[in-house]
Amino acid sequence: MANTKWNQIGAYNKQLVLDLRNAKTMSSGFPLSDFLHGPYWYDIKGYGLYGNDQKRRLESGWSGTKYYCFKSDGNIDMRNRIVHIYKENNGVKSEQIFFRLTHSPQGGRDDNQYQSCETITDIGIS
Repeated sequence: MANTKWNQIGAYNKQLVLDLRNAKTMSSGFPLSDFLHGPYWYDIKGYGLYGNDQKRRLESGWSGTKYYCFKSDGNIDMRNRIVHIYKENNGVKSEQIFFRLTHSPQGGRDDNQYQSCETITDIGIS
């Protein structure tokens, strides 16, 4: 699976990843619900896009949430999504992993057809 560095995903998306990692309720002055796309159950951490395409469920104890990305003009980027995969124990998220999914050219904005899945690395390092 490919990687992309945190400092390469755009200002709004960088802040979103930091705020999710730090369990904030707001990001860039907006409630996290404004970024929310929905729950995400597929094991891209273990299988990449194959996990998404084959609907392989996350391992027991892991959860995931998908968020909209935003462009520099503040509008929703309909091509990309941020996925937050984590373990949760007593309400505390641990072992957090972040991914950027990019829709395939033939896919629509509301389907699950993606052309790439990248692990977001070096979070918080500029």
